Amino acid sequence: GGPRFLARVRVIKHHPNAVRLPGGGIGVDIFFAISGFLIIGLLGEEYIKKGSINFLKFYGRRIIRLLPALWTMLAITVFFIKPDLYTLISILFYFSNWLLASGHKIGFYGHTWSLSVEEQFYIVLPVILWVILKTSKVFGAKFKLVITIGLGILCSASVIGRVYLIWVGELDYAYNITGARAGGFLLGGMAAIYAQEIQNCLRKFGLGILGAISLFFIFKYALTHHIYSETVDVIVIPFLCVFLVLWASTQNDKHFLNKKILVYPGTISYGIYLWHYPLIGLLPEIQPKFIFIVIFILSMAVASFSWHFIEKPFSRKFKPLFTV
Repeated sequence: GGPRFLARVRVIKHHPNAVRLPGGGIGVDIFFAISGFLIIGLLGEEYIKKGSINFLKFYGRRIIRLLPALWTMLAITVFFIKPDLYTLISILFYFSNWLLASGHKIGFYGHTWSLSVEEQFYIVLPVILWVILKTSKVFGAKFKLVITIGLGILCSASVIGRVYLIWVGELDYAYNITGARAGGFLLGGMAAIYAQEIQNCLRKFGLGILGAISLFFIFKYALTHHIYSETVDVIVIPFLCVFLVLWASTQNDKHFLNKKILVYPGTISYGIYLWHYPLIGLLPEIQPKFIFIVIFILSMAVASFSWHFIEKPFSRKFKPLFTV
């Protein structure tokens, strides 16, 4: 809950105040790490328990969770923002990140690039895991060893590819395309596989120190300089985000990132993210020092309505069909 909410706040504060918060996009890295941690952890657990991965149920759960809120946001805002046909299609079919990378401007739907990256990752990931896990059976190797090698190779390839794109000046591709951003997901996934071992190795105190240091540098990156154009940033930031996620996930309810005051905003954070950028485009011009507060309050209100009256009822009705 807490890290998810923190990730969304970083991004919301960045979009209308890019000059004041040049590195606010680090919130996306936090969310990618959370997604990799949760999804790979759950799929790995399913495989251990059942010996297989149910693709239909996995994709069904993702559709139920993501589409109702997205379609509602588009149905309401499209009449005011009036995107071109390419933009609308790219959002509906989750490839707006490639549209942005090619130089096409999508205005106040620009934030959907990360949703596209995430959805493309969800489509490919179960297949990759299935291949890796079948390989472990063929060679009689340990599950964790094979998945670590497989995900490690893919993660390294993602980081190397992204560094190369930065070196040759293709910053839009380095920032937006799925392969270049997969490192955070995969690193988060490996952390999930070894979460218990990491916790036992570092103990509560050691993990707390690493988590606090990560949180400090995440805020520092957000406040001080534009990220993603330096090789060191590309390598270091995913590790900071993963340590933050590990810190929150292995603590009890007393941990400040798991307090109820942060858990509910974290629960509705998907809606908050969906609505915040279109709202900036819909509202009249507001002084920079006030816009974050206004957008944050409005996004919270709309996201809360979406959660209780659209997302939750839809999930309650259809999720049992895809429960493992």
